[in-house]
Amino acid sequence: MGLFYLSFSLFSFIYGLNDSEVMIENILNGKKELDDYHSSEKKDPEFIYLKGLIELDGDKSKDLFLDYFNKFPNNKYADDAAVKIAEYFYSKGLYVKAANWYKKIPMQYPSSNYVNKSVSYHLNSLVIAGQVDSARYYTKIFKKKFPKLKFNDNFLPKSNSNKKINKVASGTNSSNGYTIQIGLFKKYQSALYKKKILLSEGFSSRIDEILLDNQRFYSLRVGSFSKKDNAIKEEKRLRSRIGLYDSIILELE
Repeated sequence: MGLFYLSFSLFSFIYGLNDSEVMIENILNGKKELDDYHSSEKKDPEFIYLKGLIELDGDKSKDLFLDYFNKFPNNKYADDAAVKIAEYFYSKGLYVKAANWYKKIPMQYPSSNYVNKSVSYHLNSLVIAGQVDSARYYTKIFKKKFPKLKFNDNFLPKSNSNKKINKVASGTNSSNGYTIQIGLFKKYQSALYKKKILLSEGFSSRIDEILLDNQRFYSLRVGSFSKKDNAIKEEKRLRSRIGLYDSIILELE
């Protein structure tokens, strides 16, 4: 009787799914066989998501997930699609875009199985992108929204820990004065990526290696100013030109 009930339940579940959903469930459950897949277009929304799953080209796959998400944001696989888009941008080093997509999961799909992962990657992406203040802000929001989640705040520098900082190694000979910190990164390549973006917008910057709480970080900085007023003017120019609102003016020792 138990075996019959299990078989009947499984049959009922599969029978209740359309063709695309059956193939999607097979793929998500590790069954890679796609003998039943046909190239002919299907009308069900899940077909677009299915094409994204089996597409080998990463860029095309991302575009399919994006198309599916924009057309069917309330479909059963919308959160899966959002995570896959976020993962694409994260793998490309586009951390701000990745953060925006990871944020969709806790904000729009709070019951998703991806909430824990998405919150972690959202906050991490913000920190890598140098948007530490934003990471702190959303940490507070998510702690209230998901009190059962465990948060690790160790990746967030203390709010006043980098207002005044010792320079360990620098590409310049600048001493006392002021500089503008654009971002604080754990990986040198992340700082270098942001440095190239600044250069493309006409801003010269440097990467200084520093220590915070006995941990090595790479600080991306613009300018060396003898007067704080000059640093403030340059910070305003950065905000108006490229929308940088998480920069910090540092006093060098």
